[in-house]
Amino acid sequence: MMRRGRERRGAAAEGFTLVEIMAALAILGTALFVLLEAHYGTLRLFDAAREEVQFTEMLERATGIAKLETAAGNLSGSDTMGKRYPGYAYRFEAAAMDDTRPELLELLVEVEGPTETRQVRLLLFLPSPG
Repeated sequence: MMRRGRERRGAAAEGFTLVEIMAALAILGTALFVLLEAHYGTLRLFDAAREEVQFTEMLERATGIAKLETAAGNLSGSDTMGKRYPGYAYRFEAAAMDDTRPELLELLVEVEGPTETRQVRLLLFLPSPG
């Protein structure tokens, strides 16, 4: 005789239990948390690297300007970094190392930003004309 209605099957055939589903969701949530934390860590590193490169570019630009100005005879000066870098400014000072070698100058270049200031000191050789 055939049974009418729903036939009973074993527990394995009925699907997942609530405990199994909750365990799977907990594992999935933990994995997502780890991935998101790694992603945000990468974004923070990217921002820090970008700021470092930007400040280095400004320092190199200010150093180039200071070298040109010193070669033109201006031993000190300052200016802003322009519209591209609002809030940033540079200044430079050059002085002869000693009286015996006036063509050897020590050049101090400083870039000042909203949160930090960096300096570069270098020696600059400017041969006398003639």
